[in-house]
Amino acid sequence: MTAPHVRSFGDQDGGVLLDSSRDAITTIDATGAFVWERLKAGKSVDQVISELSIETHMDREIVRRDVENFVRDLQSRDLLVDSDAHQRPATDTASLHHCATSSPRVPTDPLQVDVPSPIPDRLLDPICRLCRVIFESCLFLLQTQIQLRFGGLPRIHNRVRSEKVQDTSSEFDNQEICLAMDFACVFFPKRVLCLQRSAATALVLRRHGRSAALVVGAQAIPFKSHAWVEIEGKVVNDKPYTADMYRELQRF
Repeated sequence: MTAPHVRSFGDQDGGVLLDSSRDAITTIDATGAFVWERLKAGKSVDQVISELSIETHMDREIVRRDVENFVRDLQSRDLLVDSDAHQRPATDTASLHHCATSSPRVPTDPLQVDVPSPIPDRLLDPICRLCRVIFESCLFLLQTQIQLRFGGLPRIHNRVRSEKVQDTSSEFDNQEICLAMDFACVFFPKRVLCLQRSAATALVLRRHGRSAALVVGAQAIPFKSHAWVEIEGKVVNDKPYTADMYRELQRF
């Protein structure tokens, strides 16, 4: 089951996991969000594998391998816990010793009341540091939304082609910029599809001096199209093997 100290935010294009116990942020893609939400709902790993295999029309053993690897990765980050262990009461000596020796926190000011924050201050620091890039990402999402609405796919392609790589060095690395875009997609009022998200990501990365390419691909059976962003031939805003799953159609 999902750990109680983890808060999740997401949609069909991905999600963000906030681990308050370790002050850590983990981003997951659309498939990861699919698995996470069902584990969060109390479903077993086998049930999730069956649903994902049906949803994607992929071989069950391939899905099992990917899901089990994903679950092991979450467990290594303490984002998933064993349900039996979570429900079992803690009666070990260390816990009893802690309960016997610890005392409640008393404010030094009698008029002061300590209210626990839902998110630790150290967890807010990286988020606040990315606020400018998150806002910039929201603006590009809005821009691409308008272009898709009134110009369609050709307008998006022309916009990405026209954006030159800025001759500047950014204080943010590729992962941080993609993380900011993930947050922007979560807060954006409309559903963000992969083309809009990847186009906006490529534009932001180019503004920060990265030679980012928007790639559009498709697979035949079952037919599915997808868009992602690459830098120097490596996928930066999706699974590393995304380029192997789709046949490349266009690159901008």
